Amino acid sequence: MTCAAKLATSIGKLDIVWKTTLGERGRLQTSQLPRKLPVLDPIEISVASVPDHVAAEKQFGVAVEVRNCSPQPMRLTLTFAKNKLHSLWPIGLTSVAIGDLVPGGSSVVNLNVRREKSKL
Repeated sequence: MTCAAKLATSIGKLDIVWKTTLGERGRLQTSQLPRKLPVLDPIEISVASVPDHVAAEKQFGVAVEVRNCSPQPMRLTLTFAKNKLHSLWPIGLTSVAIGDLVPGGSSVVNLNVRREKSKL
């Protein structure tokens, strides 16, 4: 679901149509039905692409999409957090300046990483 869909404040109208036993039509239509907005994270991060297979201790590329879901522009920097990724190590830069993202805007960042051998 995109950020814009998550921010929609209306779910539409309820329209009920019926016929009585004598064949007369009846209809009831509501005004727009509001919905309670969910609490959103201001930023969404998702993996845009990753290889199907990776070898231990070999470098590979990962593309990460960063999307601004807030109603305001943001200036962002993506920083590699080793403690969150367990067996992945960054190759090269550990912090990438994404720059300014408008509301609903996104940017794809390419990262080079290496997978450690399992310690089992």
